[in-house]
Amino acid sequence: MISNDRKIANRRLKNLIHIAVTVVYFIIVLIQIDFYQRFIESKIHKIFNVFDTTNPGKFLTNNISSLVSYLAQAVFFLLSIIVFVIITKGFIELKNAGKDFVDALNNKFFVLAFLEGIILSIILTYIAILIPFKGSFIMIKAYEYQTALLWTKASNYYIPYLMLNYLIVALMEEIIYRGIIYMGIARAINRPVATVFTSIIFAASHYYDSNGFGIIFIRNLVISLLLIYILVKTRSLWYSIGIHFGLNTFVFHILYPESSWKMALVVIITFIVYMILDCLIRTRFAEKGKKIVYHEMNT
Repeated sequence: MISNDRKIANRRLKNLIHIAVTVVYFIIVLIQIDFYQRFIESKIHKIFNVFDTTNPGKFLTNNISSLVSYLAQAVFFLLSIIVFVIITKGFIELKNAGKDFVDALNNKFFVLAFLEGIILSIILTYIAILIPFKGSFIMIKAYEYQTALLWTKASNYYIPYLMLNYLIVALMEEIIYRGIIYMGIARAINRPVATVFTSIIFAASHYYDSNGFGIIFIRNLVISLLLIYILVKTRSLWYSIGIHFGLNTFVFHILYPESSWKMALVVIITFIVYMILDCLIRTRFAEKGKKIVYHEMNT
């Protein structure tokens, strides 16, 4: 009896220590993001801005600057998550987290997964446009997008560099947030904690100087939940990368204005409804599949 009580007490103490370590790590990550954005990121962009010459040259150096900036951020997060996983669960779970990350990127059909993610983002964007709002200011910037799509000197070769930038952002942010952070915390603690932790960090790091900061924060929170949901269901980061790329391109570039509370609200509604419906459909088909298997085994 005493040994059982002691085991329960030790388990509770261990859980409390894990919670305390997680809270401390959460605070450290927030400080890390603020420090990085204030000092490291700004210095990287200043270094590359020295080389700006023509408009195409400026677009190219901006993309290189973004890539270097994200790589530095990835190293920051990778080092901190390694320490966090080792403290909470040890080297074995750190190895398992690394395997999860490699498996999520190791998809021989990654191009198809990426394109499927883009298509899903387009469908969700179109549904979001159809949601009626009285006096809604949501509209498609068709002229600007058509001009950019010329891919010629008339648009200063705008679209190739813009698409490259969106690809860099989608690829690196999915690797950092849904790859390094989410998978590390999922192994160290559990998936629900990892989902909440990652989504809050993602939303907080995408701060916009806007009057609707609250609704924008919730929007980014829901976007992160959607991307994690897709990652868990497909076990591949490429679907999430495709959706992220599609959202940046078709939601936040074509639709105007990005930071309006109405735009944020339709995104929140559309994505939440999609996740609920998809979960219900998957659950229904899973139950039907189990009944079929059970019936075949008993006939």
